[in-house]
Amino acid sequence: MKARRWAALALLLALCAWTGSRASAAQSTALLNPSFEGAWHEQGAGELVLPDGWELEYRDGSHPWCGPPCRRPEVKPNQEYVADGATSIRSFTTFSRGLYGIWQAVDVEPGSWWTFTCQARVESSPPGELAAFVGIQPWGGGLFERQMVWGQETQAQLDWQTVTVTAQAYGTRMRVAMGANNKWPTQNNTLWWDDCRLARWEVSGETEPPDPPEPGDPIDYGRIRAIVQEELADRAPVVWPR
Repeated sequence: MKARRWAALALLLALCAWTGSRASAAQSTALLNPSFEGAWHEQGAGELVLPDGWELEYRDGSHPWCGPPCRRPEVKPNQEYVADGATSIRSFTTFSRGLYGIWQAVDVEPGSWWTFTCQARVESSPPGELAAFVGIQPWGGGLFERQMVWGQETQAQLDWQTVTVTAQAYGTRMRVAMGANNKWPTQNNTLWWDDCRLARWEVSGETEPPDPPEPGDPIDYGRIRAIVQEELADRAPVVWPR
């Protein structure tokens, strides 16, 4: 029991040291065409029209997260529902399941921390459990490889919702993506995307975890609780793969 207590304390102190090293997040200009107000292009078919700087990756046929019928979505520019500017992305499937992401690659410094955020609007009728989420691929690989970090999803319908994810880049190039997945192949499963933003966390100070305490050292639990509450108050959540 004592060993478990010391292990828990060491983990808690490491968390405090790491969160204490993080400063404010500065808005990055790394994204190209982040609100989709620029030019658009076809990606191999007239049903796939995407904003410049962005590409589509999807699964077709069968996938553990998207059983048949799992099909390619349609993607088009839209001016009916917008959260910023005059144009948003509209993507949808009809009588099929979908598993896809609209992504952009970004040059980064290995080890840097990033938060990617977009506005999403969901419409699913009859309800097909359509989920919208964003993600970061820390190595710059495919969206459906195991290193992909997806944030918390939203299924809230007919209103703009903020979806976000925070992760650390491991290579010199990472991908950020807007993702979609509906559980049931109902008639209409449509998403609108707008106003994406990418921010880097500025990190300063010592980031190595502290040495574990020696047996017999006094433990000030009140001080530990105070530190944790203070440090976590302004800390952006890090969401790992589901």
